Amino acid sequence: MLRRRQRRDTQTTTQALSAETSDIIANSELHQLEKVDIDDVIEYVNEGLRALPAPMELYKRYLRQKWDVYDLDFTQDAIDWREKMTDEERAVFMRVAQGFHHGERNVEASCPRS
Repeated sequence: MLRRRQRRDTQTTTQALSAETSDIIANSELHQLEKVDIDDVIEYVNEGLRALPAPMELYKRYLRQKWDVYDLDFTQDAIDWREKMTDEERAVFMRVAQGFHHGERNVEASCPRS
């Protein structure tokens, strides 16, 4: 089991995760994590949370990265829809899209209005 904790008398001190431990946690299947100290997994998650940008930074990123759906060129998509997809493929796509639309409408309806 990989360990990063050290005991000094009755006090426990935390060391940063090694690159090896971080790599193992990041690239392991769930069942493989039983070989990793649970405290290392928790620290790995917490490191990620500490690295999250502040809300205003996220908003500034949004302002820099926002896009307009009208800027997208769907010319090739329209051609593919008409010429490459079968009737059955189009019907399946429409059912999937309707499911997403229904889900989004339910989320919108459940959000409080300001």
